[in-house]
Amino acid sequence: MPIPVPPNARGQIAYHPYDCMTLACLCPFFAGRMQGGHCVLSNGAILQMAYRKEYRMLTEDERNRWHNALTTLKLNGEYDRLGRIHFEVGCSGAKSARTAQDKFDDVILTSWMDNVGTGSGAHSGPGFLPWHREFLKRFEIALRMVDPSVAIPYWDSVMDGYLPDPRDSMLFSNLFAGETDFYGNVIQGPFAYWRTLEGRSTILRNLGREGSLINENQVNNVVAQNTIENVLAYTAPQIVAQNTIENVLAYTAPQIGCPFPNNYGAIEYIHSNVHLWVGGDMKPPSTSANEPLFYMHHSFVDYLWELWRQLKQPRWLREVVGKLFKKSLFVSLISLTYYLKF
Repeated sequence: MPIPVPPNARGQIAYHPYDCMTLACLCPFFAGRMQGGHCVLSNGAILQMAYRKEYRMLTEDERNRWHNALTTLKLNGEYDRLGRIHFEVGCSGAKSARTAQDKFDDVILTSWMDNVGTGSGAHSGPGFLPWHREFLKRFEIALRMVDPSVAIPYWDSVMDGYLPDPRDSMLFSNLFAGETDFYGNVIQGPFAYWRTLEGRSTILRNLGREGSLINENQVNNVVAQNTIENVLAYTAPQIVAQNTIENVLAYTAPQIGCPFPNNYGAIEYIHSNVHLWVGGDMKPPSTSANEPLFYMHHSFVDYLWELWRQLKQPRWLREVVGKLFKKSLFVSLISLTYYLKF
């Protein structure tokens, strides 16, 4: 069992790096030491904040590091162990062989939303955004323990929607997410022949057969903006225009039998259409984490949520508004900031 972080790490004791919410807590797991408010690694480098860029805006070195870190996690089994957590919340009642850490993660990522009335809490309810934020945080920590310079890039699918046929996007080239054969099997690129959780020999994609990418109807308004903030805001105006945290969290996809009407402009619906558009493993929640695009897509969804928060909430409100909710762990997730402080 890992040695717990000492209590003087801002009062937090953690037995696993995924549990950390502060730099002081996380630093010892990287074999670093806190010095002047920074985490100094054993090689003398400072552990920098995770800075998420659009996938295609990465430098060649950054892209290679991202791919290599993913491959390392895949080879050592941590990629699949974390993916199995999403499998569990996406498969009603499905259980697989799990370690003690898996069971602990169940407590943190599943049971904490049991009483909210939305099943696992990961989908079809107000837990959708914060649950996936915490999930991304844990995945990103795993990556950074392989290579501290890595962060999860985001996939801005709005850009691909401008193409006559988004399936021709450079995203699906061997430099990025890889190419498929006639049947949709990913057989070229950095994720070629990745065995899935179900034991299939390749990741499967069926691009463009259903669903849609996140789109922008007011292209002229986007082009006319002078700041990156406005450009990003226009990618999903119906989301960032909401005025209360309750609306942003509640505007989601209801489960079957929910008495409230659907809102197809909800961020979860918008996000789900991209899952459908990629198809294959990305389509059902039970297998979507097989696909590395899953993490990059959710990084973009999380970015949109954070954009709303930055526009509509002062920092003090972001830290205290979670107190409206009864679940203390839910409160802590609501309070997370987009850029992790490490």
